[in-house]
Amino acid sequence: MNSEAQWRDLNDDLGVILETSLQGCVERRIETLTTLVYNIGKERFGVEERKERSNTKQTPNRREQKIKQLRKELKDLNRRYKKSNEIEKLGIACITDSVREELRRTRRAEQLKNSNKKKAKNRANFIKNPYNYTKTLLGGERTGHLHCSKDEVEKYLHETHSDKERETPLGYCPRVEEEEQPTIEFETKEPTWKEVCEVVKKARTGSAPGYSGVPYKVYKKCPKILRKLWQLFRTLWKKGTIPESWQKAEGCFVPKEKDSKDISQFRTISLLSVEGKIYFSVLANRMTKYMVENSYIDTSMQKGGIAGFSGCVEHTSVLSQLIHEAKSGKKNLAVVWLELANAYGSVPHKLIEMAMDHYHIPEHIKKIVLKYFDGILLRFTVDNKTTAWQKLEKGIVTGCTISPILFIMSMNIIMKGSRKRNKRPKDRFRDFSTSNKRVHG
Repeated sequence: MNSEAQWRDLNDDLGVILETSLQGCVERRIETLTTLVYNIGKERFGVEERKERSNTKQTPNRREQKIKQLRKELKDLNRRYKKSNEIEKLGIACITDSVREELRRTRRAEQLKNSNKKKAKNRANFIKNPYNYTKTLLGGERTGHLHCSKDEVEKYLHETHSDKERETPLGYCPRVEEEEQPTIEFETKEPTWKEVCEVVKKARTGSAPGYSGVPYKVYKKCPKILRKLWQLFRTLWKKGTIPESWQKAEGCFVPKEKDSKDISQFRTISLLSVEGKIYFSVLANRMTKYMVENSYIDTSMQKGGIAGFSGCVEHTSVLSQLIHEAKSGKKNLAVVWLELANAYGSVPHKLIEMAMDHYHIPEHIKKIVLKYFDGILLRFTVDNKTTAWQKLEKGIVTGCTISPILFIMSMNIIMKGSRKRNKRPKDRFRDFSTSNKRVHG
């Protein structure tokens, strides 16, 4: 479906159909829009299947062909040497040494070329996306297949995402100091056409669609459909409600290490409806701007998830410089890497609510976020078996566009609080990284 004419026809036809078909409340109109777009697109173009990677062998270059030929000649010479008399062996040995030397020089030239080519490719990949390159370089090989029954997966999801203390207040922590009132107010007006277009433009065309089945590509190619969706966004923003389809996430398990088999060796990825991701991207961009402009986030320390800050390059450069100075000055240096187990999946929703109160997020925005997280449902597919829907009672969803800034806000409170020293902590504060346990603040 690459024809521009086909996209124009789809844009024009759906533009007319949507004008007369969207009836009822705004939630129902959004459901109708996505259903019509999906069904008409499927009827005209079918469902796009993921292409399997072809394992076609690359044609050997001139030097590789020469190496193959030289190796064949060496084998022939060795066979002839065994069958020859003493006089012939002297001549064959001389020819063999000459061929072997030629093979050595050719191999060295080919290895040097491949090495330079590899270095240039790695350099280009690093400059293009330092984070992904470093992640690939240090992450190691990730392979495996999950061997679990449907009941085992459902039990794991229930244990991971259920929270008996979900409604329990976190309580007061003396280390968490109140933040000053914002100098720059949060933008609470309805999403603008420009904001929505920028989000869609930056989105990856190849991103897999979620529950609605509609990919980003439709909204990139069909501005009339996108404008109709934007108009519904504005009504939805005023009302402060969330369509149920936006709260349903289809998930899968991805291996974290080589030869993964057990469910603990896999991480989850969730696919959400593109329409909801566009809507919450606008909200996330505004929230990030608000947090940075009011200096609630220390960008010298926190860089991940903050637009405009190349955290991977800067942190790596600083760390490399510190190691270099320690080596050259023969000084001691301790580098500690901390990894929070299931960090995204362990954040209590009460901590998210507390973070929004702590940073003076307006009530209307807070209502939208809490309404969204209050109804998120997850289900996962393993070996063509799909689990029942699991309510998300704690944690945030990987793949959700509002989740990164909410995670940063929550972590920011904990990191700032950890800097404070309190000799006699009396109050208790729930640590988000330790499931439902309570620890001293």
